[in-house]
Amino acid sequence: GTYRFHVEAVGLHGAKSGAVVSPVLTVVPPIWRTWWFVAGTAGVAAALLWIFVESVHRRRQAGRLEVLVRERTQRLDEAERQARASSARMETTLLSISDGVLAVDGAEEIVRANRSAEVIAGGADDGLVGRSLAEVAPDLVEVEATADSPVVVRIGDGETAVRTVEATV
Repeated sequence: GTYRFHVEAVGLHGAKSGAVVSPVLTVVPPIWRTWWFVAGTAGVAAALLWIFVESVHRRRQAGRLEVLVRERTQRLDEAERQARASSARMETTLLSISDGVLAVDGAEEIVRANRSAEVIAGGADDGLVGRSLAEVAPDLVEVEATADSPVVVRIGDGETAVRTVEATV
């Protein structure tokens, strides 16, 4: 603040001097008592608080996501295990059927065939897997399922199809 300092000299016997000195003094407050320092400190404190809260929030969110990923990974692992078991059961069933059975994918390419299907197809030395259904059984592709013709059944979701053909060797 601003202050006026009055100085008057008094001698040993009480005599006063006639001159009075009154200089004006301005005292500058310490830096920590200025308005801009207080405002800046409050801003920095608010920023640090926001950073801390955001950090805690992100750690919690990361923990929740980690749990979610772990649960979904477990579900995917279980689904894969079940798919492998189902595939193994299908393979065992396919190989144990005495009728010719071909399993084809959506592109009509043979993905599995049992021994009877290979015999019906003429005993192909290089096997049927990987070959086109139209190449192996061109008549089958054109056949319509009726009561007195070979039965063609499509089972599946469109990704993999199983066509079962009753035929006499």
